[in-house]
Amino acid sequence: MNSSKKYIIIGLVVVIVVALVVLLLPTVKKELGLSSKAGVSYNKLSISEEELDADLKALKDNKPLNKLFDDAQDPLVKDGQVAPTYRASWVNLKMRTLAIKEIRLKNKLEITDKDKKEATKDAKELFSGNDASAAKDIWKAFPKSFQNRLIASFAEQHALMRTAPKVTDKQIKTFFNDNQDKIAPACESGKSISHILVENEADAKKIKARLANGEDFADLASELSTDPGSKDKGGDLGCFTQGSYVPEFEAAAIALSVGKTSEIVKTDFGYHILKAQAYSSPTLEESREQIVSQLEQENQSKVFEKVKESLKDAKVKVLKKYGRVKVEDGIPSIVPLEADVPETTVPQSDSVPTT
Repeated sequence: MNSSKKYIIIGLVVVIVVALVVLLLPTVKKELGLSSKAGVSYNKLSISEEELDADLKALKDNKPLNKLFDDAQDPLVKDGQVAPTYRASWVNLKMRTLAIKEIRLKNKLEITDKDKKEATKDAKELFSGNDASAAKDIWKAFPKSFQNRLIASFAEQHALMRTAPKVTDKQIKTFFNDNQDKIAPACESGKSISHILVENEADAKKIKARLANGEDFADLASELSTDPGSKDKGGDLGCFTQGSYVPEFEAAAIALSVGKTSEIVKTDFGYHILKAQAYSSPTLEESREQIVSQLEQENQSKVFEKVKESLKDAKVKVLKKYGRVKVEDGIPSIVPLEADVPETTVPQSDSVPTT
């Protein structure tokens, strides 16, 4: 190949490479969180105006979500857009996500499939309140792109939580011995109550018949009870304390002797069958799950304290359309513009958000 042809080919390759870079640059920038104008920035990380606007539109257009605010003093949507307080709060959550992401990247933590799985569960429950069925409708009403961004935010948190120290057997034992008053407080009644709850009387009668034939109460509760809070514990509600239950249930529990099973009791929740047993303090093994959960939360809180501390040194900027940066006790947060909402009504929080 003569030199002139060689240089022509090299020249063509350079042109093609430059063209590809120009074409792919927006995609690369988007992957790095640098696409479009930054809507909010946290040190060197940012979320684009385009992404924040897409989030706010998804919130505005979600009819099941807006329905939750029908009787609220402050509606989610005002004058055709997300109200200033909620708009600033949402952008504040996204800014805090960047704070979490920055520490995750410094720790060189990859986001795992397990992180994404747990994040998906959290994301679906974010807007649930006390209504599980409403949560499903709200989640379905969001566009897939919004769902993915929300899951990604929660995944950042789950990845960072893996830096929390693991709970050891020694810690569990020490906590159990030092916190008996919390784990197993005194039981005045001296008895614990278990129950099986079903929707109709016919089902309750069938269960009564099976109990009469010698079947185990706890096994039937685990199999048939509709009470999610107790069925996995064989229907056990723990120490019976007066004033904790609806009148019909409480009256039956008071009258029930240790070792006895009640007749069918009807309440607004359905049909119950109760069993009374002598109360005994939970053992270490019975308390293990509760203790581990509490110690894990304490360890995770320490991780998020580091996030909170990192906020004090952060440079935060936000577009005026979303709100303004307010620093309180050294912690920056995004709040509505004073012209939009009187400062006395702006909710403030120093806690690290869940997204």
